[in-house]
Amino acid sequence: MTLLVAVGSGSANDGAVPLAVTLSRRESGPPEPLVLCSVVPTPWAPGPAKVDAEYRDFLRDRARQALSRARASVPDGIEVREVVTEAASVPTGLIDQANTSDARMLVLGSSSAGSIGRIVFGGVTSRLLHSSPVALAVAPRGHRGGEDVLLSRVSVAYSGASADDNLVLDAAEVARRRGAPLRLVSFAVRPPTSVTAGVGMSSEAQVVDGWIRDVSSSKRKLLADLPEVTSVVARAHDWFHAFDAVPWEEGEVLVVGSSSRGPIAQVFLGSKADRIMRHSPVPVIVVPRSGQRRWTAETPSPT
Repeated sequence: MTLLVAVGSGSANDGAVPLAVTLSRRESGPPEPLVLCSVVPTPWAPGPAKVDAEYRDFLRDRARQALSRARASVPDGIEVREVVTEAASVPTGLIDQANTSDARMLVLGSSSAGSIGRIVFGGVTSRLLHSSPVALAVAPRGHRGGEDVLLSRVSVAYSGASADDNLVLDAAEVARRRGAPLRLVSFAVRPPTSVTAGVGMSSEAQVVDGWIRDVSSSKRKLLADLPEVTSVVARAHDWFHAFDAVPWEEGEVLVVGSSSRGPIAQVFLGSKADRIMRHSPVPVIVVPRSGQRRWTAETPSPT
């Protein structure tokens, strides 16, 4: 299997390639192969044949140049293949190529409009976050990684729901292969309530306290089988301070499960996962609830 990396035609660093390099490295054996993919949109309205051909050649040439720049940033020792494909839209082309390449994960960068160090959704990322049949790894804007940066820790956004247990077990497998520790992070975010709210404020606080107790109980049961795992609860009045209260490392990723409201075997981003992604200072991996290709499946390392 491979990691499929979306490469845009622009020259700016969107973080996808450095993130893919980090994710490709294993504790033992060669790194996973990368497929660098640039999608050329098919013209929606046919024009004169010569004009269409020249425009397609222009777009394909830009795509090849972008792929060459991306490949130059991949360290030696990682198998890389470059693909230029045409499709009605970039998301459609990436999904088709994920199937063709037998990709277990699609790696994306952030939009160039937004805060450095945070994940910024562009049109392509937004669509894929509600339709991709494979897991998505999204890098914060300006993410650079580094030639020697390894996966330092795998954190999992844990809500205590039963579906999270399988997500944690899968993340534990990925962490084991990378020689990285695993951590569970729970976010208890409650907006500040007016002091005049009286009983309302007390009631909301009790609900949050009860949720924390339930999550802690679920964690204890889960950690009985995973004694090496650490856990933390980030409690704050807003998402910014919740993330700020948790220490993050270079080379860390945060794993999030997609919403149960969406279609089976596709990513569907719920409101809480959306907030987590937009505030995370580290790359986020969004995993479909189910699917034919598990995001943990990898090409076996030679022994």
